[in-house]
Amino acid sequence: MESIDGAVIRGWLRRASAVLEAEKTYLTELDATIGDSDHGENMARGFRAVAAKLNGLADAGADRRFGVSHGRRNPGVHAQADPGDSEAG
Repeated sequence: MESIDGAVIRGWLRRASAVLEAEKTYLTELDATIGDSDHGENMARGFRAVAAKLNGLADAGADRRFGVSHGRRNPGVHAQADPGDSEAG
């Protein structure tokens, strides 16, 4: 069984970013039939920002934000901003 820690979660998010970037044209084509044809680009842009933000996270800080400790989700702990995070608030 795979242990879930900050590094694993960051890997999932980076993979999601790569897949959305690769498939943004297809997602936009799907959106064209019922929307305004911008879904693929918006999702890719959002996940590019997520991937860029991940580069600045240290393992301990990311684990704390996601409520992960020793490979297990901490019951009752919700994702929260790091008290030292300038964007918190």
